Amino acid sequence: MRTFTKILVLGLLVLLLAGCGKNNTAAARVARAASKIADFDLPEGYKADFAADLLAYSVVAYAPSEGHGHLYLIQSEREEDGRRLDSALGGMLPGNYDVRSRMKVLERRPISVRGHETTLIITEGVNANGDTYRQAVASFPGKGGPAVVVISELIDGWDETVVEAFIESLR
Repeated sequence: MRTFTKILVLGLLVLLLAGCGKNNTAAARVARAASKIADFDLPEGYKADFAADLLAYSVVAYAPSEGHGHLYLIQSEREEDGRRLDSALGGMLPGNYDVRSRMKVLERRPISVRGHETTLIITEGVNANGDTYRQAVASFPGKGGPAVVVISELIDGWDETVVEAFIESLR
């Protein structure tokens, strides 16, 4: 499976989870689920959207009060998923473009998340409405297994300082 396809499948999993009956938009439920993945400082203006558990995966999502976008934390209980994720993300090189997802890799930069050296990958794409959006993705060791953070926002609302501050707050 191509790298972008894997990321697309991960994104579709998140969207499917958003529609399943196990979701609960209660802020307390989202906070409890998130605390099992990592502690962090939620960016100003974001609110709890949903939390879901499916098989060995936990997903929490936050959305900005204004604008379009999401902030996802996804964690697996299976260590082999972390190796697969790192391998998929490792193949995402600047300039790569995937026709199916309509995403182009803009940048890769080294970062540290929860004391783990990893890579932040910035991509840009076009959604189904024809709007351009930007996305940041990084894997990290969650409290209960391998995890990934995904921050997605329309290009007009993208704020690099918010992205960096949130990722630095993950502990």
